[in-house]
Amino acid sequence: MVAIVAKFGSPKKSREGPLALAMVTTSGAKAKTAGKSDTSAQEKTSFAFNADAASFPPITGAGQLRQCIVLLRHGDRAPMTRDMGALVSGEDNEELWRERLPSPQTLAHMDSRFPIKQHKSQLVAWDEGEQPFCQLTAQGVAEITAIGSALRQRLVKGCAPAQSSILNAVADPQEVHVVSTNTTRTHQTSQAFLQGLYPDAASGSIPVQVRSQDEETLLPSPGDAYLSMKADRIRNAPPLSPPVRQCLNAFGLDYEADYTSLCRIRDILTCHAVHELRLPEGVTASTVEEITKEEARQHGHRYEDEVYTLYNIGRFCNELLQTMQSAVNSSSPGGAKCPKLALYTTHDTTIIPFLCALGVFDGTWPKYGSNVLLELAQDVRTNEHFVRLLYDGAPRPFPFATPTSPLGHEWCAWSVFEQNLATWSLDPVAYNKMCSVQNRSLQTNGSMSEKADVQVMEIREMSDIEDIAYEWKRSVRRARVQAWRAKKQVLKNIAVVNATILAFTAFSIAYELLHVDVERIIRIFESPVPTLTSAILAFDLLARLPSDLIHHYESLVPSNPVFYKACTSGVAYTIGDFISQVYQGRNLKTLDLPRCIRSGTAGFIGHGPLCHYWIGFMETYLDFGGAWWGTGFKVIADQTVWSLYLNAVYSFLIGALAFRNPADVWQDVKTTSWPALRSSWRFWPFVHTISFSHSVPIDLKLLWVDTMEIVWVTILSRVANQDDKKEPENAYELERDGDFGVDPSLEIALSAQAEELARADAIPRDHPGLINLADLKVQVPPISQVFQVAWPLLAMWPLLYISYQIEQFLGVGAA
Repeated sequence: MVAIVAKFGSPKKSREGPLALAMVTTSGAKAKTAGKSDTSAQEKTSFAFNADAASFPPITGAGQLRQCIVLLRHGDRAPMTRDMGALVSGEDNEELWRERLPSPQTLAHMDSRFPIKQHKSQLVAWDEGEQPFCQLTAQGVAEITAIGSALRQRLVKGCAPAQSSILNAVADPQEVHVVSTNTTRTHQTSQAFLQGLYPDAASGSIPVQVRSQDEETLLPSPGDAYLSMKADRIRNAPPLSPPVRQCLNAFGLDYEADYTSLCRIRDILTCHAVHELRLPEGVTASTVEEITKEEARQHGHRYEDEVYTLYNIGRFCNELLQTMQSAVNSSSPGGAKCPKLALYTTHDTTIIPFLCALGVFDGTWPKYGSNVLLELAQDVRTNEHFVRLLYDGAPRPFPFATPTSPLGHEWCAWSVFEQNLATWSLDPVAYNKMCSVQNRSLQTNGSMSEKADVQVMEIREMSDIEDIAYEWKRSVRRARVQAWRAKKQVLKNIAVVNATILAFTAFSIAYELLHVDVERIIRIFESPVPTLTSAILAFDLLARLPSDLIHHYESLVPSNPVFYKACTSGVAYTIGDFISQVYQGRNLKTLDLPRCIRSGTAGFIGHGPLCHYWIGFMETYLDFGGAWWGTGFKVIADQTVWSLYLNAVYSFLIGALAFRNPADVWQDVKTTSWPALRSSWRFWPFVHTISFSHSVPIDLKLLWVDTMEIVWVTILSRVANQDDKKEPENAYELERDGDFGVDPSLEIALSAQAEELARADAIPRDHPGLINLADLKVQVPPISQVFQVAWPLLAMWPLLYISYQIEQFLGVGAA
């Protein structure tokens, strides 16, 4: 059996100095000296959240943050295990961790700025007297302070973007509400977080609230009912993985006899790995991670029982629900019951059941400093509220969320989130009744009849608990059924509205285009002309209808060219966006008609008028007296400078209509510039050999271009859909953050690129949610790649010469 004895040099040495650990056998063999472990920096950070490496995604679109809830695990700490015999023993181990505690000056400074307000019945922390064990380390203070600093850049005015700056620069207890469990490490974690959030001593003070055990909501009540259920869940847990069992056996630990052995060995090994201390022989950082994953799996199994999960976080969910409801119902959040920022400093055993209840637990153990952010935002256009969950800075979409949020796919409508959170909420009265069973069996005094009475009372109280649990499960099922029905009804209503709008639009367009000819056909059949003659005349009218419409359009354009060409592009872009949405798999229930309208508006404002003047410019300065090669110069100019400019204008117009941050839109423009050119060059050079030739009248050129735009979108959609049928498992959907606008054909091309990356395993097949533009990692291409995809710009020149000769032969256009 192996024992680890920690030996130190002189206490005057720096805390960062090397440690000498001796591996000795129980027979008293001579120890082997060692220094620091060879745990790499990458392995080290895997046990603690790194705020510097995290990227909290911004709020985009028309969203405005109203409230932020933070559930924060304490930072790096000394192990809770004081002595594990063969694994850790000796007084030197205590001195090892004592040197890693924060300095008294640091603690005194945090206490002076952010005092701990404890309940009168809880004047002493649960872990008081355990020093240095269980205590926050100096490294933990630094890590949590960095998290506070990161959220300062997200929430505090003057540091944060306008869409998420909800806190004043001066600390205000009415804006920030801080609650900590009653342990020294969580007290100090709260203070360190506030130190990072408000680093300037002149920015004010915020107290840290600590509740009594009866009022605590972050931890379960340690009553017999809870402990009994916990023991039952442990007895029915899945068996340990063989590697973990072998590791426990190597240290003489029996999980079946003492289930806490897994927690204790994970605790001490994690602490040693984080601080780069020598690990036992045969144990690496990978072994520690394997043990951590195994304990996460065991805990995940426990929380598969809904009642057991309710025991753990029912009261907290009830408090959270009331806090968020107050913010939704208040025009200006603020105050003790409606804070703008609510910080709950707690433990890993709170975060896991909370994530399980919301359906976003991924089976990994929370790191030191792991944080859950619940962001409540409001759409400034509709005043609707939405909720997003960020775990360690990354979005975790709710499984119950509908995919129609205007703020992005990771946002959930408040009404849906509220209904699901309510199913896990338990008011204090019901909770106290569930936890009211006391361990009367420990009362050894008294007669046999008294003990029998105690047993009868326990049975009755357990029956009450079972009744409460049964009623709660029924209420959960009812709530989920109601949520499913409500969601189904909402989608049904959306489908009805979309169908009505589409039908009305189609009828209006058909009437405007056809009513004159239809009336003529009716009059023809009402006349005494023979039926066959009437049919021939009617067929002739229908055959001439396209040319009549074109001639009518051509006669209207000179009277107001900018307006009519703007209308042409507006219609074309609306239809193009509709086709691209159909390609994405949307139906009447998920069709985003406002997006179509925004796309059409961008075409009306940007594409039509700008193209009118651009075509006029090219006809004036790039025609070169009607030379055949002049058309080639027009195509090159259009497919380089003008294409990039038009894509940027279109994107900024869509961004403005969706109230997006201009900086975000500009970043997206830079991301999509090269894909836009590459997609365009596959089709448009050949089309523009006709568009910019003299065979198309100048007033009809934009109509031809917009018609080809619809044709191109349709071709791309058909090809992409055929590819999806061949490989349905690779059918990824492209969704932009908010309402990023690109040309409909470019949108489909980007979707196809995402699918190609998925087929090449560049994007994992189990990629969560939808693919964002950032996942494509598009960069400026090398010159060689540009020439590889620019071949159409070279291949068009022979076509230009041939078409010019045909025009001359037929006498079409200008000489």
